[in-house]
Amino acid sequence: MPIKTGIPTALTTLSVLLCSLSAPAQDGCPMHLTPEEGRIAKTLQDAGMYDTLRGADESSHVISIAWHVLQKSDGTNAIDQITLDGMIDYINDVWAPKNISFQAHPIIHYIVDDSIWNNITDVDSFRSITPLENALNVYWAPVLEGGNLCGISAFTFSSLDTIAMQTSCIGYADVRGTFAHEVGHWFDLFHTFEPFYGQECVSGSNCADAGDLICDTPASFGLQFNNCVNAATCELSCTEVPGPCAGDPFYEPSTINFMSYSTPNCINEFTPGQYDRIRATAVNLRTDYLDTYLHDPCPQDITSDYTVNVDDLLELIGNFGCEDCDSDVNRDGVANISDLLQLLDGWGDCFECDSFGGCDDGNPDTRDYCIFGECYNLDCVDGEILDCNGNCAPAAWVGDGYCDDGAYSHNGVAIYFNCDEYNCDEGDCGCP
Repeated sequence: MPIKTGIPTALTTLSVLLCSLSAPAQDGCPMHLTPEEGRIAKTLQDAGMYDTLRGADESSHVISIAWHVLQKSDGTNAIDQITLDGMIDYINDVWAPKNISFQAHPIIHYIVDDSIWNNITDVDSFRSITPLENALNVYWAPVLEGGNLCGISAFTFSSLDTIAMQTSCIGYADVRGTFAHEVGHWFDLFHTFEPFYGQECVSGSNCADAGDLICDTPASFGLQFNNCVNAATCELSCTEVPGPCAGDPFYEPSTINFMSYSTPNCINEFTPGQYDRIRATAVNLRTDYLDTYLHDPCPQDITSDYTVNVDDLLELIGNFGCEDCDSDVNRDGVANISDLLQLLDGWGDCFECDSFGGCDDGNPDTRDYCIFGECYNLDCVDGEILDCNGNCAPAAWVGDGYCDDGAYSHNGVAIYFNCDEYNCDEGDCGCP
């Protein structure tokens, strides 16, 4: 039996439960930072990584988003293009105060799988399917964990650095606020009621070391969606809840803060302190995601018709010499002869394939994918096979006595053999 060098996901996929929004039937919020997670976050804070002085540069940055959408074989999509465009517009408005914007890759990656359409029980496996490196990968499905999971995200110190979203949340079809909540976690924001560091006094006397570690977010007892919030008025309906510290007044938690568990239609703001942490996290801990331009994989396509042709040539000639314009193909600040040469070099279709196929290489031993406009014909080295998600993994891991449900990694990728194709890792896993 081989000894695996991977580390169990339970120890490395940090804040998976913390980052989720659960159904209102749950009593309270059992999803808290583990001791390991809490220590890592506190170490980062003590090191100044969330210090706004370190992140004082207020220049503009853009983060590329890669959409992954579950699709049925009949072409039904979990979410449509118009709604996704609205998600981008919404979070761009929310993040604008810190000069951070988001742009989506022009091609959506559709995951065609009828077997998980009605319910995704293994959400981590779902949000591990062919992520685009150095982009914020967001996976959409109609049902996560029986409808009890509105969304799940990650912190900068999580090994699985993606977001999964359910297309509705406790009956609310508009999940823009929920999406902002999950993106907030991605920038290392905690829930306003986070209990790991101890209960925050309503007076705020321990705000720097308790609760969410941000002092301008009022202490919160956890609102649990509309259990304590009037969904029509967004007013607090659980009043005169005593604070935890001597001399505390009653709790007055925010019912509109994105990082609360208030009703989804009510959450619509970050505090200045949360914005400062967002900015510091971006420039100190998310640098690999800033200004990658993965959302613009074909800069020669000036006219945005997915083809580099005479129209783009005429556009460049007409704007020759312009500064910081679309005709500046190589983004060096001015449209000039180097942009012309790059445009001619990229002449033709921008993408090898669309989201519906066209990548079959004729080899039955490879899995053929069209991912964000590029063809992938995945093969593995000797001794490796493709796991449930099409990632190369040691063949000896199948039926070796360990359950490969993402708990172990190979070449930095979580491996899954807990599917019907591999007979639930030949019995090592209890498949749903």
